[in-house]
Amino acid sequence: MSTDVRLIHSPPIPANFPAIGAFRAPLLPAPIVAHTNHRLALTRLLCGSFHFRGLHSDPASHDPASVTCRKCGEDLETPGHVFLQCRARDVVELRVELREELRQRFGATLASEPTSQAEAERQLRVLIFAWETVVPMARFVYRVCKAWSWFGRKLPSMASELAPLSDDEQSDDEGTSSEGENSVGERGD
Repeated sequence: MSTDVRLIHSPPIPANFPAIGAFRAPLLPAPIVAHTNHRLALTRLLCGSFHFRGLHSDPASHDPASVTCRKCGEDLETPGHVFLQCRARDVVELRVELREELRQRFGATLASEPTSQAEAERQLRVLIFAWETVVPMARFVYRVCKAWSWFGRKLPSMASELAPLSDDEQSDDEGTSSEGENSVGERGD
């Protein structure tokens, strides 16, 4: 049964027109990061809103103590290190939870700890931008940011980021207080 397709304000398009197949192709459901805090944490990470001490054009010209990880002190504090290499207990526990969720829900395995900064950055990008893993990664990024106290209250200057409270914000079981912090976890004392 061949039926013509009519687009608004256009003549009918024959059903055997080659481009019509594109309209009939099944679409994959889009992943939805439903919790506003998870979405906001991931957006802030992607937009460079968090301060990573190791991100300098020339880290070697800085005092090593000023660019190493504040939690473990083992390596340069970069996004790849913080999320996928840091040996701080709370971050390791969150990474174990992420591995389990990816394995159970998606059959995906998170590779063992990356051996280089470049590999950590690559794995982080792959996990964030993979269609299936963006939701668990947003949750993971939010939880790590909370553990690092980078996810503080929303400031008036961030009006464009203000969003209605979602269920996770009203019953935040993370238990981490961020009073007195700005949006990147810096104390305003």
